[in-house]
Amino acid sequence: TKVAENQVAFEPNNLRAVVADLEKQMREAASNLEFEEAARLRDEIRRLEGT
Repeated sequence: TKVAENQVAFEPNNLRAVVADLEKQMREAASNLEFEEAARLRDEIRRLEGT
């Protein structure tokens, strides 16, 4: 679930894996012309990375 992913993301060792998965989902959404979902995922990645 999304909540579980977010909890795992706060463990530094898992952050890179979570971000990589979100980036994959973002690319898939963009390739399927789901630009709003891609933007949401991009924003989530930025939030997790603290940028």
